[in-house]
Amino acid sequence: MLPALLDACTIAGVEAAVEVHTPNELQYALQAGATLLVCSNVDRATGELHRQQALGLKGLIPANIVCLAAGGLGDSLADVRALAVAGYDGVVLGRRLVTDPEGGRAFVDEVRAIAVDPVEQVAWG
Repeated sequence: MLPALLDACTIAGVEAAVEVHTPNELQYALQAGATLLVCSNVDRATGELHRQQALGLKGLIPANIVCLAAGGLGDSLADVRALAVAGYDGVVLGRRLVTDPEGGRAFVDEVRAIAVDPVEQVAWG
């Protein structure tokens, strides 16, 4: 079903973002032709947060794939920085922006200010 949905998005002229949580889901998405991934730290079946899930998936993602991290990132600048160093193209911040707009804006400013040393990023492979 995913390949057909990705084809429909291409025909419609939009880029599909495919959310993945596990290595198996990631592999399926890549085989289906996904080029924009959202790697989530939240288990959709249980709602449980696994803080290092997205970080663990990054090493399995080819360099030509755009990847975003999501899930429980709105309170940890250190987690966002680690994801940037690992090579994530961006992060998705959701709940924090809704529940605390002022704090959320300040957090977004801090995220935008993150500078990653290219040597540090190369260390991740």
